[in-house]
Amino acid sequence: MAETRKLLPTVGPLLADHLIRLSPDDRRLRFGGLFMPDDVLRRYAEAIDWAHAWQVGWFEAGAMRGLVQLSLPRRDSEAKAPWMKQGTAEFGVSVEPPWRRRGVATKLIRHAVAVARNREVRDLYMVCQPENEPMRRLARKVGLGLTYAAGEVVGHVALASPDSETAEAERALEAAAANGRGAVAWPRAAS
Repeated sequence: MAETRKLLPTVGPLLADHLIRLSPDDRRLRFGGLFMPDDVLRRYAEAIDWAHAWQVGWFEAGAMRGLVQLSLPRRDSEAKAPWMKQGTAEFGVSVEPPWRRRGVATKLIRHAVAVARNREVRDLYMVCQPENEPMRRLARKVGLGLTYAAGEVVGHVALASPDSETAEAERALEAAAANGRGAVAWPRAAS
């Protein structure tokens, strides 16, 4: 049975394992055209700033098979990109090939939207390569408007204020993490 849960800082190795299972081309598309060998992905997972990032994993068959990462800018950020300004966030999503086209990424992004709203994010962004048609299609499906600039596709949606539904959605993810599931990928019990 599949489950979705918020990730805790202790799951860096599971996060890295998921990213490493992606093909070289999937990695390139996920990380803005950069080549990401295994050792770089492990260092990336170890270096996540958990105070400014939020992750939800989708688990099946005892391993993380999908991931959404929501990054919030630091208060001292002087970046020029719109998604690096206060009141904004950027998300990235990855799903391993056997689990694609099953609604996993859509579900993960909806969790990211709820959490972003709960953190008073008013503008949510996604950046991808122009050739990443699956990501562009997914962005349109979840309501992001797309623009093309400087060789990238930028998705944007203005978010509403948080409400009881977004609070409850995040509480459910927090409960899964608090039950110990956020620290390990629990195998299914033998019957």
